[in-house]
Amino acid sequence: LFVSFIVDSKALLPGVKVFPREIMRWSEGFYTPIFAGLCGPDNGFHLEDTDYVFDEVKFGGNAQGISGKRWVHHTSFLWDYDTTQMGYLSNPEKQPEYR
Repeated sequence: LFVSFIVDSKALLPGVKVFPREIMRWSEGFYTPIFAGLCGPDNGFHLEDTDYVFDEVKFGGNAQGISGKRWVHHTSFLWDYDTTQMGYLSNPEKQPEYR
């Protein structure tokens, strides 16, 4: 599942500073009530570094593009997968400890 926000901060989100961490915090706040509604309020959803996780399991990655007061925030959510197929993937050498 792919989600992209294309935002002119001045017009749409004047309280969000146009910096990567500020945008990530805004997106966490945007998604928190959605996942609470889908999975219950104690689902473990939160932002860990630049990834969305349930407890300690990553299920979403992000990318951003910023130009002046405009920005794009893109998220790729892992919605469904086959554990057999996931076994073919290798973990990168460099990765955060929580993964």
